[in-house]
Amino acid sequence: MEDREVAVIGAGVAGLTAAYVLTASCRVTLYEADARLGGHAHTHDLAGPGGRPVSVDSGFIVHNERTYPHLLRLFRELGVSTQDAEMSMSVRCDGCGLEYAGARGAAGLFASRAALRVRYLTLLAEVPVFHRAARRLLARRPHAGVTFGEFLREGGFSPYFVTHFALPLVAAVWSCPARTALSYPAAYLFRFLEHHGLLSVTGSPQWKTVT
Repeated sequence: MEDREVAVIGAGVAGLTAAYVLTASCRVTLYEADARLGGHAHTHDLAGPGGRPVSVDSGFIVHNERTYPHLLRLFRELGVSTQDAEMSMSVRCDGCGLEYAGARGAAGLFASRAALRVRYLTLLAEVPVFHRAARRLLARRPHAGVTFGEFLREGGFSPYFVTHFALPLVAAVWSCPARTALSYPAAYLFRFLEHHGLLSVTGSPQWKTVT
């Protein structure tokens, strides 16, 4: 039987993977508008200290076994080596002096004098409340049309919590300004966060990056 001819549009990670898999049984033509392959996955070769070459990845950076099993299967097949990596959130506010880092335990959470103020301690207490409310919305109202901003207002979360936790969380994941984050559909955000183990204080997967 003659091989089927298949066109794959776009040479990002998804398009390249589809083309790679399809070549086992099809004649594949890959179309890409850009001058290079890879999409938003891009390795930049830069000059480091003393002129030493340093390769820096942008866009496609981290993954984990729980969320990306097919990607890891592809890596194993291609012989791509990976290593453990940290993915956490740190916040610094020049306005009030608050600084905290989520991955460093008590030393990171109480890294500045501003962390001893009542409103910051209240923020920490609101984090698990936020997680539970988000999971509850996904369980009971998965198709709710509320925006992230409406969800925060309906939940009665403090302005300090919104400014110093909720908005940095979404802005860090999606690289977007605060105003854009507030207009996102809440259920869409929470499905992504839940899928990546980010709607609980504990139980996050071990993140990895390409070596």
